[in-house]
Amino acid sequence: MKKILLALLIIFTISCETPQLTYYVPVEEEYFGYQLEMLHEVNADRIANGLNALIPEKNLTLIAKDYATVLDSTQIYNHRFFMTRFAESGAKYFGEVIAIGFNTSTSEMSAFQNSTSHINVLRNKIYKYIAVYKINRCVVIELAKFH
Repeated sequence: MKKILLALLIIFTISCETPQLTYYVPVEEEYFGYQLEMLHEVNADRIANGLNALIPEKNLTLIAKDYATVLDSTQIYNHRFFMTRFAESGAKYFGEVIAIGFNTSTSEMSAFQNSTSHINVLRNKIYKYIAVYKINRCVVIELAKFH
């Protein structure tokens, strides 16, 4: 009888467990210089179009920095390994734009506004967080929404 009760207790205990869901908790990042200028450009455009301003996020910034470094060192500009960056971000939704060869955040934003594919990413209403990273004349912008 003790064995049956013990077995039922074990089965009940196992069957009542629920997995703990863990989510990445975004950490806000403070921007300066070019990053801050580009953040202001993007947020001004979003606000003018009735969208929320984006918040700089630390992990996204590290991802943008890593990818900008790769792009700058290889001089091959595309979105290869996008899904890897998406997975690393811990985001539920993830977007990316890159730009090459612009000297100012204003000229870069103007180019984004003249590209339907780029501006659609930057104006996507689902995003809440942003990362901007520039190395030389290569800029990577990552956008995300967590959980």
